[in-house]
Amino acid sequence: MTEERDQDAGLSAGPVEHGLEHGMSPVDVTITDPAQPGAVRWMTSVMGVGGVLLLLFNATALHNAAHDLSPTPWSEPVTAAADRYYAALDSVGLNRPLLTLRGLWDVAENATFGGKGARKPAPLPPKSE
Repeated sequence: MTEERDQDAGLSAGPVEHGLEHGMSPVDVTITDPAQPGAVRWMTSVMGVGGVLLLLFNATALHNAAHDLSPTPWSEPVTAAADRYYAALDSVGLNRPLLTLRGLWDVAENATFGGKGARKPAPLPPKSE
C-alpha cells in the first residue's frame, strides 16, 4: 500500500537522484559507508567536545535543573552534587562568562520591561574562599 501511494505521488522505491535510496538524506551517515571514512569518528568527536564544553561552561544550567526537582530523598544528593560542582567551577571562574551575560540581560530586561515578570533563578551556593 505504501509503495502504491509513493508511486502515485511520483516517488520511486529505487535509487533516485544523487545515488540515494528512497528515504535517504545526503546528511545520513552510516557506519559502513566507504565514501565517508571517519564520519562517525568526526561526529562522535564533535559531540564529545560539545558535551565537555557544556559541562565546563554551563554549570548554572545543571544547578538550576537540580533545584527545579521536587524535594525528595533521591533529589537531595543530586542538588548537593550540583551545588558542589557549581562551587568548584565558580572557584576557577568558569561561571563568570554566563553570569556576566545574565547580568547584562537582566539590565536590558529591566530597562525595557520595567522589571515586571522577571524570572528568579535558583539561589546560587555561597562562593568558596
